[in-house]
Amino acid sequence: MGLSHRGRDRYNDRTHCRAVLLMVHRFGSRLKELRLERGWRQKEVEAMLSLRPGAVSQYERGRREPGFDLLLAFADLFGVSVDYLLGRPGAARR
Repeated sequence: MGLSHRGRDRYNDRTHCRAVLLMVHRFGSRLKELRLERGWRQKEVEAMLSLRPGAVSQYERGRREPGFDLLLAFADLFGVSVDYLLGRPGAARR
């Protein structure tokens, strides 16, 4: 027997939450990986993008999620696609 309408909503909410958490984790990992490849400190990236102190650390640890504008700014700064930055499977760096 299938899930009730209410059960499907709960399942979809949980599945969506897991997917978002995984994406945030992948983004943070990619951000740190790209930053370290270039030998940049967190403070340097914050200065380049006019971010407040500690912001990059929070993004890398998955404590915060970037908005669309900042996501595009990170992608441009590192010369990668947004899909790659978000850790989408099969995404090319650019």
